[in-house]
This record gives sequence, C-alpha cells and structure tokens, in this order.
Amino acid sequence: DPLGEYVRMDPKTLGVGMYQHDADAKALRAALDGAVEDAVAAVGVDANAASEDLVARVAGIGPGLAKAVVAARPFSKREDLKKVPRLGPKTFSNVAGFLRVPCSSEPLDATRIHPDDYAEARAALRKAGVSTKAVAVAAARGGGLGGDALEKLEALPSTPVVRSLTDGALAGDPRAALAPAPPLETAAPRTIGDLRPGVAVPRAPVRNVAPFGAFVDVGVGVDGLLHASAFGPGDGVALGAALDVVVASVDVGRRRIGLRLAGPDRLRKY
Repeated sequence: DPLGEYVRMDPKTLGVGMYQHDADAKALRAALDGAVEDAVAAVGVDANAASEDLVARVAGIGPGLAKAVVAARPFSKREDLKKVPRLGPKTFSNVAGFLRVPCSSEPLDATRIHPDDYAEARAALRKAGVSTKAVAVAAARGGGLGGDALEKLEALPSTPVVRSLTDGALAGDPRAALAPAPPLETAAPRTIGDLRPGVAVPRAPVRNVAPFGAFVDVGVGVDGLLHASAFGPGDGVALGAALDVVVASVDVGRRRIGLRLAGPDRLRKY
C-alpha cells in the first residue's frame, strides 16, 4: 500500500527534484504529513490492515490511540471500535467514518458513510433501486460504485450522503477502478538492450526535471533523458506528466538513453 509506506519515509528520500535538499526539512515533513492526512480523509483506512503509523494520521486519533486500535484487532464490525480502550463515544463519532471494516456483515461499514448516516444511506439506495450487495462488491474491489448503480444514485437529488455514495472513493482506494493497469504489451522493451532509435513509448511518466532536461521512465530500469532543447513551455513537460516519447539514441555500455517527443502523427508502438 503506497500510502502506508509514505508515512514511514523521510521526505529527503522521495527524490522529487534537484532542489529538494535546499528546502527546510521540517517544512517538507509537515507538507508530506499534510498530504497523507488529506489522502486518509479522502479514502479512509482499513481498521484491520492499516499500519499503526497510518492509523495515527486519522484526524482525532494520534499515535497513542493508534497503538490501542492496532492492539484491539481484529474488528468484525465498526461497532467493535467502541471496545478500544480510550476510544470513547465522542472519539468514535469523530473517527468512525474514516475507519473502514471491509469484512463486516454490514456493507456500509466498509465505506466512508458515517454510522449516523446509515439510515439515510439505506433509504437512498432503496429509492434508487440499488442493493447493498452493489456496495459490498465495491468494497471488495476498492473505489466506488459503477455502472447502473452509479447512474441511478446520481439521478437522485444531491445530498451529502448521496454525494458520498457516488464518490469514487466510497469504499477505499479508488486507483484500481479509476486508473486500471494497462494491458501488458508483450513486445514492449524490457531492458535497455531492447531499445533501438525510433522505438516509441506512449505515456511515459516524467520522473525528474532539471535545468538541462527531463528524465523519463521508458520501462527498462534506466530513465531516458529528454534534453531541454527538445521541448518548450507548451509541451507539458513536468514532474509526473505522461509523455509520448521516441528513443533518439541508446548507449548500452554507458546506460544512457536519449529521447525526443513524439508527434501525434508519428507515434508508433514498439
């Protein structure tokens, strides 16, 4: 789980840019903590599987109570959280919506719907003609509802509960649903030795940007260099961007790959 790993990392190891080490270490730590807390608030955490460090990032819990939550596992339903020492009714009310219990017989326990809103959520599902089984399927997959169930709920008048039911992060991490892994291209280059000038790589992610160019992951374990002279301000070259690139040169001995941008009419795969 990438989110669970990030909370353990020193921001200095993230490698997000050449000027990173010039930044204040405490400010970097605070920024990373803030990003993790925002992500936790957006998708929640699995009360039975999340690390102690990740549970501690849930608003209202903190390190001490996180240790108690982990020690009290496993939970078979959300109500079991009330048995955690020092997790009183007020704290339960504050954190219940962020702590998901996917294995519960109550499908809504696996979602971001707060227990206080279960009755309204069930009423909305009934009105839309959507069964709780659809929620259970979403919980097992991660992410939100889809297909007819989502369309039916989106047709209802908008309320906070309906917006939660139609959220892509209803039942946790939505990445698999929103950005499924691309199909494996069996002819795709696997090592630097497989590359030749002219080989095109679609949607290659930019891993780093420096004054002299951008380093792009072409999937062979060695990032290629897209020289600064090969792109301009309007080409969308930025950290994390996905670019269509073409191999311009390969030096296997020195493990260097030169790249250029591929025009829409020139991109051919492998």
